[in-house]
Amino acid sequence: MKNYLLIALVAALIGLSSCVKQPSYPVEPHLELKSVSKTLVSLPSGGPTTDTVQVTLSFTDGDGDFGIPDGTIDTTCADCLCTDHSTDSRAISNTTWDVFYYAYTSGFPDSCLSIPGIGTKYIPVATKYPALQGDITFQVSVECPGTGTQDTLRYSFFIKDRAGHLSNRVLSPGIVIDCN
Repeated sequence: MKNYLLIALVAALIGLSSCVKQPSYPVEPHLELKSVSKTLVSLPSGGPTTDTVQVTLSFTDGDGDFGIPDGTIDTTCADCLCTDHSTDSRAISNTTWDVFYYAYTSGFPDSCLSIPGIGTKYIPVATKYPALQGDITFQVSVECPGTGTQDTLRYSFFIKDRAGHLSNRVLSPGIVIDCN
């Protein structure tokens, strides 16, 4: 009798596991801003002139082609153009970067100050269930503005998969930088 119960239980578990529906997402990556570690950065006079803010983004990608093969990290973009953020082809075409952000300060509304590119770890495409979801956590450096003793900084983030699909853009809350 115990053997029949055990066999029935194993058969039921196998039957239930085959009914699990795998997630389905569009082939274009999708981003959501999950968290920003702080919205007030105090850099006292005579102290350190820079600090970091940790950002966590949640992403999905339906065809699972995310990450760069060599897993490099690069926070400079010496050859990038800072344009209207729909035509940054030189930065976006760089195959070693797939997470991008724009920095805006209150002294320069709607002006792109920089486009650092960050590379994520290569994720091989799974053959059976390629859809991906996960979190990306990284730090951005902030410093005292040249416009005075206090300023507000915002970031706009987007990602690119290996097929070149661009995600939506998400905007951070304002980060006040106080340099008193």
